[in-house]
Amino acid sequence: MGYLHAADVLHRDIKPANILLGPEPQRTVKVTDFGEGRKVAHGTRMSGLIRGTPSFIAPEVGRRTGDYHTPADVWSFGCLLVSMATRAPNGPYNPERLMRGVGGTKSIDLLISSVAAGTLHPTSNLQRCDWPPAVRRVAEMCVAADPLDRPDFEQIARDLACSARISSMRESEMRSRSNTGELGSRSRSNTAEMGLRSRSNTGEVGFTLEPHSESEHEHEQSVDTV
Repeated sequence: MGYLHAADVLHRDIKPANILLGPEPQRTVKVTDFGEGRKVAHGTRMSGLIRGTPSFIAPEVGRRTGDYHTPADVWSFGCLLVSMATRAPNGPYNPERLMRGVGGTKSIDLLISSVAAGTLHPTSNLQRCDWPPAVRRVAEMCVAADPLDRPDFEQIARDLACSARISSMRESEMRSRSNTGELGSRSRSNTAEMGLRSRSNTGEVGFTLEPHSESEHEHEQSVDTV
């Protein structure tokens, strides 16, 4: 996406269905479906027609003024991150609550107008999502209301790479702690086992000595009697 934007090419339909993941372990990511893509220079006004998928379009696109550029793709990417966190491939919003009692094209218009007016935001319902705080910060920056406040894809790539390194370091630390705890548990188990063996051996020695002691006592008594 950074390469496309550097060439003044807008995708205009970033969403989960247009992202392909390669096989592990590399997991190469590819952007597909450039049917809505367009090369446009800065300052060029777009058509007022809505382009893209309603659940992923930016507010400036929904206002139908045609005044938008590469930050609109960044907004869509932020919506994609939210969709990943909420396991909702169709978008970051709750369509049942938003469109209850409304159907057809009216539901789409309501969604677009609500996002354009700022009354509906992609990160409004993320309290219960379990995802890295750094990734959440990236998503929130991507869906900033002002297009000028959104990062470019070079910055997004740096921030996500940093988050991945931090997550990897934390996982390594947790594995190290787990291994240390396992070794400590084994050591305590071995120590306890050695203690049991020692007490068992001591008991065996005491048991074999006691009859011998009684025999000597009986011998002394017989000598005294004689």
